[in-house]
Amino acid sequence: MSDTTTSSPAEVVLELIRRAGAADFAAAYELCHEDIVLSLPTFLPKPVVIEGRAKQVALNNANSGPTVDQKAPRLYDDLESRNVRVHQSTDPNVVIVEWDFVSHIDGHEVVHPNIQVTQCRDGKMVRTTDYHTFVARAVANGEIPAYLNMIENMILPEDRGGSAPPRPAARRPDESTRIDTAASKPADVVLEVLRRVSTGDAVGALELYADDIELAFPFMLPEPVVIKGKAAQIALLEKTEMPGGARLPRLYDDLEVRDVRVHETTDPDIVVVEWTYVSRIGDSTVVNSNIVVSQCRDGKIVRSTDYHDHVTRAVANGTVPACLETIKNMTLPLDRT
Repeated sequence: MSDTTTSSPAEVVLELIRRAGAADFAAAYELCHEDIVLSLPTFLPKPVVIEGRAKQVALNNANSGPTVDQKAPRLYDDLESRNVRVHQSTDPNVVIVEWDFVSHIDGHEVVHPNIQVTQCRDGKMVRTTDYHTFVARAVANGEIPAYLNMIENMILPEDRGGSAPPRPAARRPDESTRIDTAASKPADVVLEVLRRVSTGDAVGALELYADDIELAFPFMLPEPVVIKGKAAQIALLEKTEMPGGARLPRLYDDLEVRDVRVHETTDPDIVVVEWTYVSRIGDSTVVNSNIVVSQCRDGKIVRSTDYHDHVTRAVANGTVPACLETIKNMTLPLDRT
């Protein structure tokens, strides 16, 4: 077993992935500081923040996560890691790592992508924000029925009873507020995209993507999606975000952006940005978390991997029934009754 006392943050996280992938959970927990702060923004039914390694172990024991004293969940039975990508922050203590876990189950592959932003000290993780696709994990573990019940209970009161609340009048984007990003650094480009989208300026946001954009959505349901080119980006947007018209979906009607965290990397063209959307629908509030890894050139995004919580987005948009049907159809054949 590797001693990580003098290891870089990247080496610590890669060793964590190796140990977890081998179902060596006791050893994996040894890489976590006793006072670790673990954030799970995409945990369902709502985000979770855990303080201390003991509470981290307890949460995993209760939620089919990596356990020390119980049998590992099914997703770990035949597991491999793929597509590991390391982004070193300009803060030498912080690293961002993307990877896919792939579970082989009864002749089927279940891909569950991950990204985490981790701060280390003395070879241990002291703070980490881990974004996982818990629906894909539920598929791998044969837990879809429980997740369907959980997500159904997330439907807003405003959407129960057969009629959704009326939407406010569409906002008219103020084009005069658009910032020219031609000479901007990547962080400013991504933040301007976020500002335009959050104010309803979808057309303006699209202008900040290159014509040859390559855009990945690892958490998309029922499976990850990669699109190439502006035309394909617009087509996907029209299908998933703006069906039937040019207006953005309900989650953007009364929206606040919170907790923006920018991680500039040692590659000057790449930036990682985290943020939280808070949507107000009637008397309800829906929180959904996001993180993107974006590469820019000449003030435009040329490549981006966007991790969004599509379940909570469905809650905010009032489209949970369709989301439930998609997730139900993800059930593996051996788990169908």
